[in-house]
Amino acid sequence: MAVKAGILKKGDDVINVWSQGEGISVAVKQKNGEVCIHSISPDENGNMRVDKDASLLITFGNGEVQTSTSVTPNKEDVDTQQASETNTVEVVTF
Repeated sequence: MAVKAGILKKGDDVINVWSQGEGISVAVKQKNGEVCIHSISPDENGNMRVDKDASLLITFGNGEVQTSTSVTPNKEDVDTQQASETNTVEVVTF
């Protein structure tokens, strides 16, 4: 099966591609020097998809790691928010 992944922007370079389980990972060096690791794996129907939640951006910094996750409020918080509303929380570790 041939797979085409449109993940490059002008000035980007692919620096590595490797197998990971049933999928593949692609390391892309961006024009600004940062490196993004993209995970491409099969979905529930076997179609290859870029997993945007599993990407890793290697950037300039002081050794910190930042992650973002979606959270849904508890039933007790329904007074202030809709039950289906989600918020994003950022966590920074060193």
